Amino acid sequence: MRKLRPYFIEHSIAANAYASLVRQRIGELREIRLSGYSTLQGCMERRFAPAMNTCAAVARRQEGVRRVHRVVEHEG
Repeated sequence: MRKLRPYFIEHSIAANAYASLVRQRIGELREIRLSGYSTLQGCMERRFAPAMNTCAAVARRQEGVRRVHRVVEHEG
């Protein structure tokens, strides 16, 4: 368990940083909406946001498992 913790923390931090960078860069594009076409920002939010939400959920779950493991280790 201890060996996995840094892996998940590092990847969670990296995913958050990447998400911020992607959103910033897409915002800088200043897209013009064309009738009948989706914007890159809209497309990315439909596809990218759920992926980032999954990363956040995994990080929260991993933190919960870590806490339980610490309590069990302390009691045992």
